[in-house]
Amino acid sequence: GLCTMWLIFLAFGCISLCVASVIITAFFVLLYNRSVPVSHIPGPAVCNRLVGHVPFFAKCYQNGQWREHYVFECHMKYGPAVLVWLYHNPVVAVCDASVARQLMNNPSHLKPDWLYSPIRWFQGQRFLGNGLVTNTDHRSWERRHQAISPGFHRRYLKGLVGSFNDTATKFIDRLLEMGQQGEILPMRKLFPAFALEVIASVAFDEELDSINNPDHILRVSLMGALKGIFQFMKNPIKTLCKRTVVKEARGHCRRLRNAGAEIIRKRRYHRSSSGSSKRNDILDFIIEESERDPSLTMEDLVDDFVTFFFAGHDTTAIVMSFVLENILSHFDIERRMLEEIDSVLEGRDDVEFEDLAHLDYTGCVFKEALRLYPPTGGVMRVLSKDTIICGYSLSRGVNVSSSFYVLQRWPAYWEYPLQFNPDRFHQVDNNDMLAFMPFAVGPRSCLGRQFAEMEAKILLAKMFKCLQFQLLPDQNTGLVGEDILLIPSSDINCCVKKRV
Repeated sequence: GLCTMWLIFLAFGCISLCVASVIITAFFVLLYNRSVPVSHIPGPAVCNRLVGHVPFFAKCYQNGQWREHYVFECHMKYGPAVLVWLYHNPVVAVCDASVARQLMNNPSHLKPDWLYSPIRWFQGQRFLGNGLVTNTDHRSWERRHQAISPGFHRRYLKGLVGSFNDTATKFIDRLLEMGQQGEILPMRKLFPAFALEVIASVAFDEELDSINNPDHILRVSLMGALKGIFQFMKNPIKTLCKRTVVKEARGHCRRLRNAGAEIIRKRRYHRSSSGSSKRNDILDFIIEESERDPSLTMEDLVDDFVTFFFAGHDTTAIVMSFVLENILSHFDIERRMLEEIDSVLEGRDDVEFEDLAHLDYTGCVFKEALRLYPPTGGVMRVLSKDTIICGYSLSRGVNVSSSFYVLQRWPAYWEYPLQFNPDRFHQVDNNDMLAFMPFAVGPRSCLGRQFAEMEAKILLAKMFKCLQFQLLPDQNTGLVGEDILLIPSSDINCCVKKRV
């Protein structure tokens, strides 16, 4: 019996060793097959094939820089095409605005599925699912895009200007109240409350009062989910070892989706009630999408709900932080913007839709902040056919990326690229802005571009008309990094008083 037991253990050990050998061999064969098509592309050496250049990105975060800064340095050293490994996935990073636009304008070049997996499903818990950002199937994405995009049309956004104004007024009143109490305002932490309130009230007709109530379930759940997911994306092995972080993030994802489903069910009930009127907001278009396509489930609708909350909240808040920081650091820019606001509003408190076209310099300030501090890194596509890029022949299936951060700071496209100069956007030909694409271009460009520009102009006009800000000294305002998104390294601490 003992001999038989040892023979079983030995056989099991041999089988396990053989299986492990096959798996390891298959993995290295996979790495070899992936490296061959891009072996002629220059780039820095990797630590090893398992982690690629990810440790270099981690070092950037530790030094208070963004991961895209490392890509920028690689382009400076190796040229317009650089091979970068994201773990075991080779990516050809391209610093050429024309190539980037061609990639985005060609719908046959699809988004890589592996790149969006962490935010589609987080450790078995659905987060963004197959929403417009993460859906890599072009036909499925196109159907849903066509159904929802009318909600971002100019004629519908025009009717929402009142909601933008009301939310901005609440935010300004809160800032003034804090300022009168002698509080120092950490604007980087306060802007997310405003952005969340805007997306909730304007897009979904929900009053969260997140400006005064930071503990609302939607805000807490969204911030908690993003914190855990971003930690995982920066260092997956370390995050997985901290099971509490993963468990908490999964719980936040679940609560956020449950709250979204409840809001959708409530709107459906009101739509079916006699006498209820159509609101023509984003949520109405999401629900109408399901009425036209019965195959869509509640989970699909929640995907779109959470996607708009995610995309319309964090990115807008981050850009507004950079906008305020740079306005307050440049007296002449603040003066010119104030002169424009006073001239356009003519003593009125609220911004009308027709005013937006005349807030030209204010829009240029917002665009310049987007140029220097794009909230997202860039785009990545999988080549659908053999292509020559930057003089290199690349085969079908190769991952090609282009960094907005790099392109919008690249010296070949911009005069004094690191200088904050809104005048570069003032009365220029669109051809001169070839490398400016913070919202991406092509069929999969950001739906919320006009939404974000309206939000920014209305808030800036009302905020600077009513309030006088003073940026506190000794803040490391020049540094960026610390997260998957590009964020200010300081809290943008300010003192605020009523403008007279």
